[in-house]
Amino acid sequence: MPDVVIVGGGVIGAACALELASRGASVTLLERDHLAAHASGRNQGLWVLPDDDVHVPMALASLEVYRRVAAEAPLDVRLDAEPFGTVLAAMNGREAQLAQAAVARAQGHGIEVDDISGPGDIRDHEPGLTRNVAGAWLLHTGHRLDPGALTVALALAAADRGAEIRHHVQARGLAMAIALREQCAE
Repeated sequence: MPDVVIVGGGVIGAACALELASRGASVTLLERDHLAAHASGRNQGLWVLPDDDVHVPMALASLEVYRRVAAEAPLDVRLDAEPFGTVLAAMNGREAQLAQAAVARAQGHGIEVDDISGPGDIRDHEPGLTRNVAGAWLLHTGHRLDPGALTVALALAAADRGAEIRHHVQARGLAMAIALREQCAE
């Protein structure tokens, strides 16, 4: 019997399987379809710095795991090696104040930011953006990836570390095993 059973073969289940197996736990991952069959295989596949500072450390750690897994994977995860950049544009003074706060926050997390408010600069980075903006910035963040391939790569890495990955298996119930010592403690 495994130490941990994970129900769901999406990116979170596969990442948990990898982390737990890497730490020596015996892990079985169950997926009722195939890996990344649902949202994890159909999302936009874009890693960006989260808006909530509480989530930034986890997001940065996740990006490092994605890089490591992508480098070792037997399939192409198509993870950008370098950030492709995202444009932040403000259309009026109020939006410019909010944008400057977002720029300062990104810089506080080590993200390089270029002011591209000049009309030529804006067109160079985002040709479809109007020249009448109150401000525009290029944040050197954002990594595209293939979310389905990443999910499969995470599961394969977990399997390499001893996890059992089972697809087309439905979990029909959950039974909790209580350790004898916990029963005795009552």
